[in-house]
Amino acid sequence: HQVERFYDFIKINKDLRDLDFNKNYQSKISLCEQAEQLTNEKSIHKIHSTLQDLHEKWKNTGPVKKEFREEIWERFKAATRQLHKKRNDHYIALKQKSKEALKNKLYFCLQIDQITDTGASNHNMWKIATEKVISLENEWKKVGFLNKEDNKLAWKTLRESLTRFHHKKNDFYKIKKSETKSVLTAKISLCEKVEQLNSTPCNDWKLRSNEFFKIQEDWKKSGYLPKSQSEKIWKRFKNSLDEFYNSKKLHFEALDLQKVENLDEKKKLLKSVKALKLSENKDENLQLIDRLTNDWNSIGRVPRDESDIENEFRKLIDGYFSEMKVSKQELNDIHFNNKLLKLKEEPNSRRIEKEKQILKNKINDLQKEINQYETNISFFGNSKGADKIKEQVLSKIQESQFNIKSLKHKLKLINAI
Repeated sequence: HQVERFYDFIKINKDLRDLDFNKNYQSKISLCEQAEQLTNEKSIHKIHSTLQDLHEKWKNTGPVKKEFREEIWERFKAATRQLHKKRNDHYIALKQKSKEALKNKLYFCLQIDQITDTGASNHNMWKIATEKVISLENEWKKVGFLNKEDNKLAWKTLRESLTRFHHKKNDFYKIKKSETKSVLTAKISLCEKVEQLNSTPCNDWKLRSNEFFKIQEDWKKSGYLPKSQSEKIWKRFKNSLDEFYNSKKLHFEALDLQKVENLDEKKKLLKSVKALKLSENKDENLQLIDRLTNDWNSIGRVPRDESDIENEFRKLIDGYFSEMKVSKQELNDIHFNNKLLKLKEEPNSRRIEKEKQILKNKINDLQKEINQYETNISFFGNSKGADKIKEQVLSKIQESQFNIKSLKHKLKLINAI
């Protein structure tokens, strides 16, 4: 009985073991099928985690019949190998893609470096350069995935390139700020100069206009200011210019009115001059003509298109001088005295300097003539004809010396004004 029971237990144990082997075999087939289906999964992360879980389950699943052990394991191992290959291929592709992305990012950094090296010479060029750098930075950010190591290198290179660019840009604007300060100081100085001229009475509008023209040329050459600073200083400068030109316009409008009135007065005086009857007394006649001339000069100028009245007056006066048989020298002295009176009544530094220069030029020309005459005398021989020519030359030298003396006297009188 005990022997029979023993064999019954052996049979039961064998049946249970076969049942367990079959159950384990089905479980491992299921695990193989799950591993094989993972090859269609796109997520590498999910493949990895699921495969890890399948291996864990495989370990915890019991043995199968001996004749199926090698076969089922090879199947599971093949599926695992295929999944590992897919995962490795994926990361190799990612690494290659990362290298290509790094290459592209470094290329964008190189372009930023080239912009930095080229630099810019003005605000607009720096504005354009900055826009290009921002565009390149945005393109850099659009480049795809990088691995950790490549990403670290890419960011380091970008920061260095951007830092170089912004340092160079900041250095430009620091220098520009200093230059802007100098330009602003120069423009303020020009404004003050214009304002000072406006506050000073003007005796020579032509000279004052030239001064204003020079100041405007200096303004153009003084340099560029940013719009935020230029508008205020330009408004100040322009208002001062407008003040000058309005004053000048009003002055010449008033002069034009005065010239019309002067013309009427000179026309009346001209009638008196035409009706003048000379007496037998030359001195009285000279005094009368001198008084009429002074009256004429004191009236002032007439409109430019009526300037013929001045020639008419001078011809009448010269006619009276001819009638009185006044010498050429006396006439020249009279004309010069009249001119001198005009200069005294209407002081004009430019006109005075011009008259001085005319006298100096005449003196120089006469001196050259004298030198030439003296040189020519040295070539004359001792003959009757040569002596006669020599006397004529000496006479011309004396005349020129007399004229020089007269001109120097006139120059002295003008210098005394």
